[in-house]
Amino acid sequence: MRLETIENIPPVKCKSVMDKINYFFDWMEVVPKYKNIFVIANSSKVRSEHIVTGSQDLLIVFNYFKHEIVAQHTGDTVVIRRQFSAQPLFHGHYSPLNREEGRLRYFALSDYYDFVNVDDVKFLDPFDAVFCTDFIPYVSGDKMASSGYTLLYILNHYLQLPIAGPDVHMIGFEFAGLSMHDWEYEKQQAERFIFSKKRIEEEKE
Repeated sequence: MRLETIENIPPVKCKSVMDKINYFFDWMEVVPKYKNIFVIANSSKVRSEHIVTGSQDLLIVFNYFKHEIVAQHTGDTVVIRRQFSAQPLFHGHYSPLNREEGRLRYFALSDYYDFVNVDDVKFLDPFDAVFCTDFIPYVSGDKMASSGYTLLYILNHYLQLPIAGPDVHMIGFEFAGLSMHDWEYEKQQAERFIFSKKRIEEEKE
């Protein structure tokens, strides 16, 4: 019996931004049903041979994802594309994956809600869901949340209850990179997340 998760939520075919935002939250409601969640950062240190996933696991990758990591995964996959302005989206370095497998979704992550709350949203058509970084608290001057941190923050929020949820594996997170993000702030906050605490305890053992 296959896990009833992403494949049973039909992709959003409409152009409504609000419907795509609502789809994101609908998806988050099923996230606790996974056995494991692998969040793969855009890092050159990530090695595909070290990542072993199963059919009941969720894989989340970002703009610079390595195709071989997704290709070998048998469960659900979400690809996060970052939006930097009111129109274009950063599509990464790899060709689109096969959507017909039915367990793949493309999400757009916007810097600000105002960027997607516009009349012409044709640039969002290829994306099933939309989420905006300014939906989460980020107390760090004029900096904005990175894609990886945004997803970790949301996962931490949704996995507070139930307590018995999936294990979250943060892979390749170095908390370093573009100056538009406050990496020290994100690292300090991420260390307080429930799955980070669990990981730290395991490392101590």
